[in-house]
Amino acid sequence: NTASSQGGAINMEGTATSTAEIVNSTFSGNSAQYGGAIENGLALTVSHSTFAGNTSTAGSFNGTIDSYAGSLAITHSIFANNTGRGINVTGGSVSNGGYNIYYNNSVALGGWTAAGTDKTTDPVLGTLQDNGGATPTMLPGSGSSAIDAGNPAISGAPATDQRGGTRVSGSAIDIGAVELVNDTTPVLG
Repeated sequence: NTASSQGGAINMEGTATSTAEIVNSTFSGNSAQYGGAIENGLALTVSHSTFAGNTSTAGSFNGTIDSYAGSLAITHSIFANNTGRGINVTGGSVSNGGYNIYYNNSVALGGWTAAGTDKTTDPVLGTLQDNGGATPTMLPGSGSSAIDAGNPAISGAPATDQRGGTRVSGSAIDIGAVELVNDTTPVLG
């Protein structure tokens, strides 16, 4: 998706009290001047999502997510290999729930503070493709910093990932839109 100005995938304009929630979603290949994936002016919560390969081009007001008003809360999400900032906040309030990954030019700047549980290591994402489920996803590969890296004491997590697979397969929930299945049960035949 490409927008000539704001929000390559989604442009959320409205009142600062309007709410939106994004869960178990992958944003890839989107571009805009402001908010390569999302331009936000609402009360937006993002969790368990992956942002990779998005482009924002406008100088100091760029970001994969560009939030200019309302509020922005993010947890358990991946920002990798985007062009421009990962998260840019120029107005409104912010809340970092932690357990996020910022990798390769996707650093969070402009009003966003990383939490102690956030990482800057490679999530080793696969290509955007059909990995099962209704929509394309990017699987974390071998050695991914996203695998079992979420909050081990999480409560209220989604029961499934973007593909419809069970969440929490291993010692902790995975960061991002996809839960890699760590099934080591032998197949008897």
